[in-house]
Amino acid sequence: MLYIGPLRVLLLVLFFLFIGKKVFRYPLPDDRINFFVRKWLKYGTFMFVSVFILHQLGFYDLFTVLLIIVLLVVAHILGIKFRDIFAISERSNVLLLYWVNLLEKKYLGTYEVKPKKKIQIIKGEYMFLINILLVSGVLFYFLSNDLFTSTFLWNDDLLKIRLFNSQKWFVEGMVEMGDFPFISIYAKLTGLTNELALKTFGVVELIILAVVICWFTYRVTNRSHILATLAMLSLVGLFLYAPIHTGYLTAHNSIYLSLSFALPLMVFAMEQKKELVYHRLFWFRMPVIFLTLFFINLHVYIVILPVFFVSLALFKKSKKGTLRFLGAYALSLTIGFIYIYLVADWNYFMAYIRTNLIAVNTYTYPETIKYNWSDYINWYLYIGLFFNALLFITFKKKNVDTKVLVFNSFMVFVFLLFKVNTYFIDKDVLTIIVRIFMPATVVSALYAVYSNVLGFTFLQKLRTSTVASLLCISVFLGLCFNYQKDKIHNIVKPDNYANTVLEAYNKILMNNLPYSYMLVNDSEHFILNSDSHFLMNYNEFTHNYAEKDSIYNKYKTKQKVLKKHPEYVLPNSIYVFKYDDYGKNNSDDRISNIKEIKENSRENTAIDSVLNILRKRGRTVKVYYKENNISVYEIENISNSSNVIDLMFQ
Repeated sequence: MLYIGPLRVLLLVLFFLFIGKKVFRYPLPDDRINFFVRKWLKYGTFMFVSVFILHQLGFYDLFTVLLIIVLLVVAHILGIKFRDIFAISERSNVLLLYWVNLLEKKYLGTYEVKPKKKIQIIKGEYMFLINILLVSGVLFYFLSNDLFTSTFLWNDDLLKIRLFNSQKWFVEGMVEMGDFPFISIYAKLTGLTNELALKTFGVVELIILAVVICWFTYRVTNRSHILATLAMLSLVGLFLYAPIHTGYLTAHNSIYLSLSFALPLMVFAMEQKKELVYHRLFWFRMPVIFLTLFFINLHVYIVILPVFFVSLALFKKSKKGTLRFLGAYALSLTIGFIYIYLVADWNYFMAYIRTNLIAVNTYTYPETIKYNWSDYINWYLYIGLFFNALLFITFKKKNVDTKVLVFNSFMVFVFLLFKVNTYFIDKDVLTIIVRIFMPATVVSALYAVYSNVLGFTFLQKLRTSTVASLLCISVFLGLCFNYQKDKIHNIVKPDNYANTVLEAYNKILMNNLPYSYMLVNDSEHFILNSDSHFLMNYNEFTHNYAEKDSIYNKYKTKQKVLKKHPEYVLPNSIYVFKYDDYGKNNSDDRISNIKEIKENSRENTAIDSVLNILRKRGRTVKVYYKENNISVYEIENISNSSNVIDLMFQ
């Protein structure tokens, strides 16, 4: 159940690739890594902007967003440019001409059948697919040990998603929406409940970020598959050196999503290719991507990106390209501030800046790593300064690629930010960014030293070797397991209480018509999805339900009486949650546990009493779901009238 969402996203991506290649004959480039990252940047930005505009207009729903995305994908596959839409002579003929040209080639003898290439399971450009499977496997393991679900922060995030779905972009206090628009779309596209989408979206974010990290290292190290593989696997493999609790590794975080947009921008700014920098749509594309970053995570936008631009301005020889990127950044910053100021007054504007520079929901646990985190930062800083000195000397003497120098200088500046004590620099955000960037920093520095500083060339052929890549993966995973096996074995398995509740809710919500049923549960779970059903707490159920049942069944056939007294009308089905044992609030305090056991025992006794009364009256009461310490009973007031399958085949 927990893996359905990420797997459905993967199947959706494969579906669009199949449609493009088989139906529209859209050729995939040989450089698959570059292809996927560029498409993520393009369609991810377009998705966010579309949701933002539709949300402001009050038109946000799944059908509208999906329609826009499908039209954009089809237009891209068919090669329809933006200018073709407004070309009067081509507007109505572009699709017709495409199919006529294809039919002529096929049936008039001009169609060339290309010889089929042998399928190679493993090839240099496909190595990142193997890495994705490995990263996904590790993340799914940590997802099964998740501690974030049902915490206070999780409940608060779930409330934000519900508010977002209710056409509210900013919640109380002008808190940024971050990655919640993507979580909302993810839930709608995959058919998951908001609860399951919130629980599993962190896995999707980390997989996307891992692919972007792989691509980033691949570009910085001049297409080295081995180093890109090491950087990608280090993101999830070296959890012993990650300053975060293993139970929160898969929790969603807007920093992950913002960095998946920021890293491609950094590469484009470091490379400054003419076809991008001087493209006629540069002043439209770049500000839009920067604006997406502005609304996802303000701290990354205002604190981290300026540090990168300082490093870029110091060491990049081409100043014109750097100024164009700085201009796009400044333009998007101005537009973002103007928007915030227009939707609120000056006080709220300043509150928005102050609130979102400090990431309240971002947390780290440096105590979980093997050594002192401050010592880590100091050692990284000293080593970074040493590497940068070597690179700078080489940079002065030789005409070498400056990407590694710019990026490593940027990381040195980030380490220096730990030494700055000011309210608008969140050390937790810096810690997460260092954890993500550190593998790419180390491997890129090593590459620059042996390639540019020392001038070694004997490793050039091995950097794209499939055998060498597989060997590196095997050695790296073996070392990770060997040095971290004690911590792996000592991971405390959480009880499956939260997962079981979510699975039960998901089964009910997915199989029943909206507002045809009622859930009976304790008050602490009322925050779970209530947009499609009625709710009743335990006190109401144990004290009043038997009386309501008696009145409702007595006048069930008398519609006029029920219209006058709608308070006695019951839904077609009632689902009663019963918690065997006391798993809800298992505390370390023995006295609290004893009180919890007694209270839970009284609740269960009262629930059983009501269910027995209903059985004696001839009502249909059956066990709908039972797992671990949770049982869900279904009371059918009108048989075969709530479940979708029953309605289809009755």
